[in-house]
Amino acid sequence: MQQEALVVRRETHVPAPPAAVFALLTDPEKILRWMGTEANVEPQPGGIYLVNVTGARCARGAFREVVPVHRLAYSLAGKAATSCRRDRA
Repeated sequence: MQQEALVVRRETHVPAPPAAVFALLTDPEKILRWMGTEANVEPQPGGIYLVNVTGARCARGAFREVVPVHRLAYSLAGKAATSCRRDRA
């Protein structure tokens, strides 16, 4: 019997201007204002999402859907990546 992959979906509404929230999630300099020590993101479908969260652990994923200011969807790896190198999956 094959198990289905676990999918977690979360939608969050933030009481702030959409452009400000979008920038805080897609602009590396703005990401670092609230999370992490290093950020490398390519906010386009298939683009990389890589944030060094603690200096030793990274959040790694990929952007799935990007509609500037209106919609942002990305996936994250199931467990924290130990490498923050861009060329590692």
